[in-house]
Amino acid sequence: MKSHSLAIMIASALSLIAVPVQSNAADLYAASGQGAAGELYIIDPATGATITDVGPLKDSGARNFGMTGLAFDPVSGVLYGSSANANSDTTTRAQLVTINPASGLVTPIGGFGLAAGGTMTDIAFDPVTHVLYGLPSNGGASLFTIDKSTGQATLVGSSIFTATNGGGLAISSASIVYGTPLPANFGTYDKTTGAYTDIANPAKPNGRGYGALAFNGDVLYGMEAHSDSHLVTIDTATGTVADLGATSAQFLDALAFRPSAITLQGDYNHNNAVDAPDYVVWRKGGSPNPNSPGDYNTWRANFGATAGSGVSVNSVPEPASLLLLVAGVVGLSGHRRNSVRRLGIA
Repeated sequence: MKSHSLAIMIASALSLIAVPVQSNAADLYAASGQGAAGELYIIDPATGATITDVGPLKDSGARNFGMTGLAFDPVSGVLYGSSANANSDTTTRAQLVTINPASGLVTPIGGFGLAAGGTMTDIAFDPVTHVLYGLPSNGGASLFTIDKSTGQATLVGSSIFTATNGGGLAISSASIVYGTPLPANFGTYDKTTGAYTDIANPAKPNGRGYGALAFNGDVLYGMEAHSDSHLVTIDTATGTVADLGATSAQFLDALAFRPSAITLQGDYNHNNAVDAPDYVVWRKGGSPNPNSPGDYNTWRANFGATAGSGVSVNSVPEPASLLLLVAGVVGLSGHRRNSVRRLGIA
């Protein structure tokens, strides 16, 4: 296979060059909603105090979007949001959007298609399957999947609830779905049937339900849906709540931890790009399924993708481009070896 041979050549050549490993800090993002103007913040996960007021959540037409949910895509690093159905501008209600975490710029994707104009009270990505889930504001707190490209929501299965009050949602690293459908409930959802299993009636510092949940590693954080929200941690086994303090910003209704490292499919050397050196890692048995055809195909299909871009090139470079790059890299490495010899260094 010619392309396979060329891949070996380019990967072997580029493996001579060290590639720095990059990562993003696990910042805690929060957004306001609950009928208030949308604003994006970075808050202190230890106290709830505001670290950075990123700015208003507005699109290119200056429309403001209050948010009820935030979630970072674990593959692309893109920040998604669910807009409130109580926004003063009716054209901004109940939509899936993407958000620039550096500026707060909102890009609408599409409506959820829920009954009576309902929105998602919270959204969360499964870190294992990368599926986006949500809990609706109308019709009961049942589990839905959400199409990232259109915003369309699809019911997984009916829960025991006929209403939603709070509606926080988060998914653990073990792919377990946790939710707070009503103030008196904290439990799990079955991803196959949508059935809900209660764990406990969680303590509530302000007596209000938890409108937002988010995992940081194995630690589950929650935030009350209140004008003066409290940030807490919740023990996933018992539902025990530890109050971290009132948030500085008001009317917060969405939480999301930015991943400390974006998981790109095919990025086997973790440099936040799917490139030729990843082939070397795969060939040396360093990919998740060492030397498997599946891991090779994953690398090839995502060649060119970078963390945060949300874009896969879906093809390796053309053979002519590969040969030119190989020649350049090999020439550079040969020049470096000759320079070292002239200096008398082994």
